[in-house]
Amino acid sequence: MTMCLWAVCQRVYNFLIFIELNLCYDEYMKNFNKTFTIKKIFENCSSREDRYNKIIELGKNGAQLNDHEKTESNLVLGCQSKMYLKSWLDGGRIYFQAGSDALISAGLAQLLIIAYEGEHPEVILKEAPEFLEELDIPGSLTPSRANVLYQIHLKMKQDAIRLLAGLHSSSQQVQSADIVDG
Repeated sequence: MTMCLWAVCQRVYNFLIFIELNLCYDEYMKNFNKTFTIKKIFENCSSREDRYNKIIELGKNGAQLNDHEKTESNLVLGCQSKMYLKSWLDGGRIYFQAGSDALISAGLAQLLIIAYEGEHPEVILKEAPEFLEELDIPGSLTPSRANVLYQIHLKMKQDAIRLLAGLHSSSQQVQSADIVDG
């Protein structure tokens, strides 16, 4: 009987490891596909000017915020132009929409949105946008524009923390209500 129980426990353990590996693999492949998509966007850009123009094109084609969404809480601080980033959770995943009066800033936001949209907020906190260095995006920018890129990513991380805190506090409220009702 003990051997049979041990075999069942071992199979359950192996199954849980299998599930965990598959979830990690799925997340890895999703991140790989996003990075591949971004690299594909820049594959024909051989010069700094080509990359700069491609970023501007992303800014032109990206979804823009409505005027009523351009609020103080959505403002990205530290940018020369007015840059706004709206963040929200849906199904435990984070989504973004950006708007700027400068196309280059809007394009930089779109790059980061492509990378992080639909991810769990923890991903933004754990994974730096290293693909940008691989593509020499910061090297294609003036120091003030490179700062915009940093500030947008910082705002994404701050919003991820804020949304996670709200998510955890609302789940604690639900648990507290269950205790009171139970």
